[in-house]
Amino acid sequence: MTLEDLKNLVTILGIFGTVGVFIKGIFEFSRQNAMRRLELFQSMRKRFEESPSIKRVRDALESDGKDAFATLTKNDKVDFLAFYEDLALMVDTRMMRFDIAQYWFSFYVIMANDEDAFWVGLDPNLPYWKVVRQFAAKMKLAEANLAGQTQKTFRL
Repeated sequence: MTLEDLKNLVTILGIFGTVGVFIKGIFEFSRQNAMRRLELFQSMRKRFEESPSIKRVRDALESDGKDAFATLTKNDKVDFLAFYEDLALMVDTRMMRFDIAQYWFSFYVIMANDEDAFWVGLDPNLPYWKVVRQFAAKMKLAEANLAGQTQKTFRL
């Protein structure tokens, strides 16, 4: 083996090493991205379950009578809608997948959007609620489309 052959061998090994490190970096980036998405989902789930305002709205939506909405404050409703605006932003920026958001969070936003008693004290036609109302409409359409499909496995 000549010095030139040794130089070529080292160059080739260096190239393979560089490509290997690059591929490992891509896999590591993907893994960290999945972890960040999981943490984001968990924080949204915690906020959804533990926020007193959101809980009061959920309880009102689950109740049978329209009088449950009379106990809600405007702040309760705005906090609930702000949660869904944040969720819509995360879906639109691909920080959270649409199917994950639809599976975990769509039930209440669809109900609130369709419930006239929820909107008492708020004007649903104001531009402030456009993002939430469009998000609810997308969720409702996705729910209707899911009715005829088989079960799907979700990936974060």
